[in-house]
Amino acid sequence: MAYSEDHLRRKTIPRLAQLFDHDIQAFLPYRLGLPLDLLIAFLQRNLQLPTATSTALYNHIRANCVKTRSKQMNILVHNTGALDMAWVMSRLCADLPPGQQLGRFNVYTFGAAMPEMTMPLGSHNGHEGHNCDCEDFPEYPIVSHYAFEDDPFARIGVLLGARHRMEGRLVGCVYALQAYSSSLAKKWLAGGGRFTMDDYLDALFPDGNPRAGALGSVCRIERDVSEMRELAALAQATHDQTKKGKRLSWTALGALADNSSNFRNSRNEMAGVVSLEEARRIGKACEGMIAYENNALASYVRGEHRLSRNELRGTRAFSDQAESADGVQ
Repeated sequence: MAYSEDHLRRKTIPRLAQLFDHDIQAFLPYRLGLPLDLLIAFLQRNLQLPTATSTALYNHIRANCVKTRSKQMNILVHNTGALDMAWVMSRLCADLPPGQQLGRFNVYTFGAAMPEMTMPLGSHNGHEGHNCDCEDFPEYPIVSHYAFEDDPFARIGVLLGARHRMEGRLVGCVYALQAYSSSLAKKWLAGGGRFTMDDYLDALFPDGNPRAGALGSVCRIERDVSEMRELAALAQATHDQTKKGKRLSWTALGALADNSSNFRNSRNEMAGVVSLEEARRIGKACEGMIAYENNALASYVRGEHRLSRNELRGTRAFSDQAESADGVQ
């Protein structure tokens, strides 16, 4: 909402194309002026209303997913654009099966104004009845959210959904950012910071380098929030008689715990306290990780600052922390 369409086309989009070395296709909303734009965003956020932008985005993503041969699509949405993407996600997850088709796109939000984004429960049983190649595509999209703590849209959107709506359906990992770079902090103090897409790129990839920005810092896992969300999800599943035996979890730690259980549980689900303890163990293991490790968005950076495979995996740090976490009583 902060920059004009001309600025996005002349500066932001070419900057993204240079950073990721890929063609960028933009879906820009119609602007009716700030008061009407805010009113439409409010109605869209609370009533889940589709717009011309969300419909066009849905048609484009779905066409790519159903193609016989298509490449991975990465979708970056900013601000109120996340409202459109949340509507698109709910439609796509209802229209497409998990596996090859639904796993052909990833979603990254910046200062998202939406408090919820849904994903189907569970996963398909192996390859039976599914025409999928899981070596090329995951079953579901990767979803990551980046939000400045002081971004007003994020505070009524993704940060509200992650920290306060414990029973809300918000999927994906949330990276809460501070004013990282000194130049960006000075810009905000001078009143020029408007939490634009360029501000997020400056914080995450200063000069195109993920190591120098917020992604190069050590993560602090808000385990208390994740555990409270996990408890709320388990309590909801317990009282939901229509989904008896199904584990309902919308937390990032819950998803990691569920994936970790695949080695020990062929049904790909855990129950009650076992799930919560596994989420706690994974949370402890993730402490001290660098933000670009296991980060899908950082892996697409190209050029001289491209991350190595070892940096992206963070194998040594993660295994050391996992061993120490196993020893904690």
